[in-house]
Amino acid sequence: DGNVDNNQVHDKMIENKAAMAMFGKENSSLKRRFFRTNEGDYTPESAQDLYGEETHPNWNNNSPFDAAFEEVLHLVTTKGYSLVYPEVFGEFKGSLLANAMDIARGGKFLTIPTSYPSSAWYTFYDDTADYSTQATEYFYWGLTSILGAQSFPGRYEEIKSEWRLNTAEKVKETDSKLYNLLTDS
Repeated sequence: DGNVDNNQVHDKMIENKAAMAMFGKENSSLKRRFFRTNEGDYTPESAQDLYGEETHPNWNNNSPFDAAFEEVLHLVTTKGYSLVYPEVFGEFKGSLLANAMDIARGGKFLTIPTSYPSSAWYTFYDDTADYSTQATEYFYWGLTSILGAQSFPGRYEEIKSEWRLNTAEKVKETDSKLYNLLTDS
């Protein structure tokens, strides 16, 4: 609706110079120049990147999925919620979010394991992702599934190698800790 829902999160994002940086392609020379010339203002740590090649504004439940949905949410959760409510949404071991994630992954893995236990429903294998990135992704999968954004024809097949709870019902039944965190006002 265009109105700030949580002023504390908004203020924290401003304080930390949170920004969305959009470039045509991931290997863009403009991206490298932007981060080099804005050092101290906008760094890869303060700006969430998004690329034109992964953005599909007219997306309507058809592939490819519009990555803007994910990357904008990452910006708000990483630069806002995780800092305002660190005990709950902190992207570090010991937060309520991380504790739920460790259950979803079938154990506490500070680095990407060779394989996850068969009981895991969150199995993220990006070996460039540290523990905090794992938590960021977990928040994304949970919230978007609860909101219905992962439940459309063919989507489960696309994401099941990483996330198996693509509906609110599945999250509520299987990952009650995450469901309760993300639905508790």
